[in-house]
Amino acid sequence: KRQWLDYAHLVTVGGCNANPTTKYYEDQGLAPLRYAGTATNAIIVNGTGAVKLNISLSSINQGNDCFVLEVITDGTHKVVIVWGIAQWGTYAAGVYFDGVFTNMASLTDGWYIVRWQDLNSNGIPDYPAEFTIVASGI
Repeated sequence: KRQWLDYAHLVTVGGCNANPTTKYYEDQGLAPLRYAGTATNAIIVNGTGAVKLNISLSSINQGNDCFVLEVITDGTHKVVIVWGIAQWGTYAAGVYFDGVFTNMASLTDGWYIVRWQDLNSNGIPDYPAEFTIVASGI
């Protein structure tokens, strides 16, 4: 059972292996996307198992990563789930979220897979220039 206490909304950061709240939403089928990677590929699928992203893990590095940003409704609460394929993507997801969503109450349900590429080699995800949405849906 989830207890919201006095909180109106929730942002959870990190994939299902790192964050038990993300794992809960994925295990319950409430998160629209989940990680289904192999030893060589980062694979992200939707609830029916349809592949939404399939890239080589060797392409992921400190200047190139992808991340998931999901917005779902849980009762009267909005839940935002962000996680990267690697730690660089998770960090970039936070920067992207901060740039895109300025008001939690106005969020609408949906999901995004976004690529961050450090185009100016400064080691920092620069919003919005270094972000590209590669897939999205409801």
